[in-house]
Amino acid sequence: MVISDQKSEILYHGIGFTPIVSILNILISVFIFFQTINSSFAQQKPPYKIYKTFEEAFANPLEVKHLRVSYDKLTSIPTEIGALKNLEILELNNNLIVELCPEIGKLTKLKRLNLFRNKLKILPKEIGNLIELEVFIASSSQIEQVPKEIGNLQKLKRLSLKFNKITTLPDEICELSLLEYFDVSFNELNSIPDEIGNLEELKFFYLGNNFILSIPPSIGNLHRINQLHIGRNSLEELPDELINLTSMKELDVANSGVLLRLPEGGGQLRNLEYLYRDGNTIVPYSYYSNTRLKTIYR
Repeated sequence: MVISDQKSEILYHGIGFTPIVSILNILISVFIFFQTINSSFAQQKPPYKIYKTFEEAFANPLEVKHLRVSYDKLTSIPTEIGALKNLEILELNNNLIVELCPEIGKLTKLKRLNLFRNKLKILPKEIGNLIELEVFIASSSQIEQVPKEIGNLQKLKRLSLKFNKITTLPDEICELSLLEYFDVSFNELNSIPDEIGNLEELKFFYLGNNFILSIPPSIGNLHRINQLHIGRNSLEELPDELINLTSMKELDVANSGVLLRLPEGGGQLRNLEYLYRDGNTIVPYSYYSNTRLKTIYR
């Protein structure tokens, strides 16, 4: 079979050569992409060294940024901890710590403090000196009081105090203007501060399993709230302002009070997807205008 010059050119340029060029271009692009990724990783700083004993940390106090002493049966913290001026992450979870020494207030660069599962009964007022703190976990302990100085932690975004013995919250806790996550469930609270609505960045709020009698109307100011759990309390009524929480996707009111009635106007809660209730909860018909809503009995 004889192929003309014109047909040969079409075969060469239109069928054979063009796909090869395309493949080469793809390979070059992929090579450049991975070179860029590798360069980016090369420029990143290596993670902090994690110090795992106080002795090791105190040998180089100004170099320590991350200290983890967990599952070590500690009953106290050395007062020398104040020498760790550059410490940013402190993990003391799963120990037997009874109290925190005042020197912890000298860790003014601390961003994350984990005291989960200890034997603490009080938090020292010096905790308010940790002005760079963003995450504070002090759950599963025996804390009875929260100092008013906690209001100084203006950069705090996550606060977990669940599974303690807290009876009251200081009004100053409402000054944590950047707080996004707040868990104080499984405590002994019978009220929450009237100005709780000042926590306008709050997205996740867990108050369940307490003895709370009422929810202040200011809760209607929490326009960013995504999940609100107030179940298993002793509520007599819910404020009408609850229907202002139009970003809310999950509401738990199960076992919150005898014949507890949700406020009218539930149709405004257009983003509500999950409603946890019990057989005695009175839910106005307006809530069922939301076809996305799933009602779950507990």
